[in-house]
Amino acid sequence: MLLEVVLALALLVLTAGLLTGAMRMVVPAVEGMRLDMEAEDLAVTVLSEVAAGLRPMVSQGPETFDEPWQQWTWSVEVEAVTEDVRLADRLSVVTVRVEHAQREKVYELRQMMHRDGADGGLW
Repeated sequence: MLLEVVLALALLVLTAGLLTGAMRMVVPAVEGMRLDMEAEDLAVTVLSEVAAGLRPMVSQGPETFDEPWQQWTWSVEVEAVTEDVRLADRLSVVTVRVEHAQREKVYELRQMMHRDGADGGLW
């Protein structure tokens, strides 16, 4: 009977060790995914503000976000379309870059937009 108790305790300790190891691997991965989603949301927000005319469609930044995202910075780069001469005077490529101050997280979002601020198709 004592042998069965010792074996059961050993199995319990082994299982607890395996679960602890798994948790140590999962928590950083979940934190990384959370930061990725936060960076994407912030980049979409800045790009939407440019498209809506709330921010000027000019290269700017890096700037720090307001609370509670002050650990993130954003910048906007605006380039003229150079591949098609017919569209060069109407379209710009807008790139939004979001970076985390302490962690090595960088997210870039790029979209073509009409110079008047409306995004969408070429027509």
